[in-house]
This record gives sequence, C-alpha cells and structure tokens, in this order.
Amino acid sequence: AQSEICGNGVDENCDGQDLEQPDEYEPNDSCYSCYYLGDDPDITLYPTTDVESDVDYFCFDGKDGTNVPGFGESIKVDLTDQPIGMDNDIFLYKGYEDCESGTPIASSVTVGGQDESITWKEATWSDDGGIFIIKVVPYEASSCYEPYILEIDGLN
Repeated sequence: AQSEICGNGVDENCDGQDLEQPDEYEPNDSCYSCYYLGDDPDITLYPTTDVESDVDYFCFDGKDGTNVPGFGESIKVDLTDQPIGMDNDIFLYKGYEDCESGTPIASSVTVGGQDESITWKEATWSDDGGIFIIKVVPYEASSCYEPYILEIDGLN
C-alpha cells in the first residue's frame, strides 16, 4: 500500500480521505469552538492548515481600557510566513452572532501567499469590550508540518 502524505489533498492509500494531522489548537473549526486566548492577548501562534478545508478560529475577550474619542484602543492581527503555495486570509468578528452570519468588522484578503494584516480601531462607545473572533480561511494549499505565524495584539 502506498503511504499517505499529509496535507497534499490526495488520498494515496485509498482509504477515502487525505491524512490529517490536527495542530494543538484543534478543534477550532467554528465560531463557537474557537481556541480561547484569554483577555486581550499579545501572543504569537504557530498553527497549521493540515487540509484545505481546515478553517481556524481564535477568540479572546476584549477588555476595555480607555476610550477617549479619537484615541480608541485597537486590535492588530498579522498572518505571516505562510508555507510556499499556501494562501490564507483573515477575518475579524465582534461577537459570535457576527461570526456566524459572516459579517466581519475587518478583513485582509490578498491574492497569493502574501502577508495578511488587520488593524481595527474602536470608533464608538459600542465598540468597547466583548468577544472578538479571528477566522483564518485557507484559499489554496495546505501543510501539515509547516505552520503559518499568527500574531495577535488584543484590544490595547
């Protein structure tokens, strides 16, 4: 029997599916199963996209600090160092309802495997606090062994 190669989208051993190798953040394939990062994280993650259908969700609580009009806090999300051939896009949602309905407050969708970046800034009092969800969507290719880098700087 031919051995299975993880993440290439081919079923080499004819068992009906490509080999998957979930990363340490799984299961995080929906808004409500997002990988929880705590309060306003300042963190670097190294997730993998093991199959092209592996959408990743990460979430955190935005704790309001100061919101003086014109000087609101911001959230920054950077997706860098994607494995060659991979093209992930990122979306930022405020709350589970907007995530479920697919209504982002910000997104970064570039063609090809270029870096993605979101900087979202509070504009009104209603922007303060709450749950924020980051969705990483694979557009092309996958890799079980080479992670992409996701840097998240919460509501600060």
